[in-house]
Amino acid sequence: MCIRDSHNIDISSIVIDQMLARNASRDKMKYYVMDATKLEFADKEFDVVIDKSTIDSILCAEDSFLMVARMLNESSRVLKTGGYYFGISYGAPENRIFHYQREHLSFSLEHSKIEKIVEEDGQQQTLRNYTYLCQKLEDADEKMLKNWSTIEKTLIEEEAKEKELNKKWNFFFEEDKE
Repeated sequence: MCIRDSHNIDISSIVIDQMLARNASRDKMKYYVMDATKLEFADKEFDVVIDKSTIDSILCAEDSFLMVARMLNESSRVLKTGGYYFGISYGAPENRIFHYQREHLSFSLEHSKIEKIVEEDGQQQTLRNYTYLCQKLEDADEKMLKNWSTIEKTLIEEEAKEKELNKKWNFFFEEDKE
């Protein structure tokens, strides 16, 4: 497989500027300031989408499950049928797989663990990453059209309930401090 063009995105203009400077001699690499949950590319434009821990970053933010669902929805939209989403994550399969298997998506899925033992200050430590290889299936676009609005609405409602619960807990702990 030969990569002819590489389109790279980040939500941070600072990161994009750094990558442009670092890769100035690589004219086939294009960089865009863009939100992974609102991709500005055409439907079925790419053979491969690579996620280098974007899922991990999004899961640390507010409305995390909703935003991951939006990112994966957009990734599927811009993938050609038969194309691959390749994710690299710190998250173990029991914490990630369900995101790739939501009802608005249609991927075959393989995952693996990568481990590296490093020594730091005389202590051995095992570093772990996980890879997720998802191939977009024939029925993916139909499934996305059919199920996306329901999935999005459900996740919005769940996130709102969680925020309300957090407010109650915060109120409870604030009272306890007085």
